[in-house]
Amino acid sequence: MRNTIYIISIFLFLTSCGNHILTKEEEIELKARQAKCETAVSNFIEKYAKYPETYEPIEFTGYTEMHGERNGVKVPNDEDYIIFHRHKLKDLNGQTKTFAGYFYVTYDYLVDIIEIDKSNSVKTWPPEIKVWTSLFGRTLNAEDSLEILSITEKLNNAFLHNLKEDFKNGNKEKLNEKDKKLLENILDTVK
Repeated sequence: MRNTIYIISIFLFLTSCGNHILTKEEEIELKARQAKCETAVSNFIEKYAKYPETYEPIEFTGYTEMHGERNGVKVPNDEDYIIFHRHKLKDLNGQTKTFAGYFYVTYDYLVDIIEIDKSNSVKTWPPEIKVWTSLFGRTLNAEDSLEILSITEKLNNAFLHNLKEDFKNGNKEKLNEKDKKLLENILDTVK
C-alpha cells in the first residue's frame, strides 16, 4: 500500500511540473524528503501527545512540496512540505481515536500547521496545531516554551534578513522618500 501511495505522489509531482521527468537522483532525493517528513510528524506526535505510547500510524499520503522564489530564483531554506497522516492515539480522556489531517512541515522538518481540511496555508509561528493538541496534546513545559521562543527568534531574524535584502535590492522603489527612511530606521533598530 505504501509503495502505491508513493508512486501516486511521484505521479502527482511529475504532472504538476509540466514535462519535467525526475531523474533517478531527484527521485531518490524526493523519497528521502518524504521519509524525513513522515519521521518529523511521527516525532512530533510522540513528543507532544499525552499518551505517546498509544500512537499507531495508519498511513501517510498526499505528499507535496512548495518553495518560495525571489526574482525567479528559488529562495534557499524556504521549502515547505505537506503530508496527509492518519493515525490512532488515545485522546485527552484516554479513549482511542483516529485522527486524519494535513501536517505542514518546514524546511528544517518542524511541524508548523495541522489542519483537517487542506487550505494551502502558509508558514506560521508559533505553530497552528490546536486542532490536534486540543484532542491529544499534553501540557507544555518550560523546556517546550524555551524551544518555541528560540525557534521564534530564529524565524524572526530570517524574516528581517530577507526584508533587508529585498530593501537593498531595489524593492524599495515603490516607497516615497519619507517611508524609505522610516523603514531603513526600523530595520536598523531591529535585530
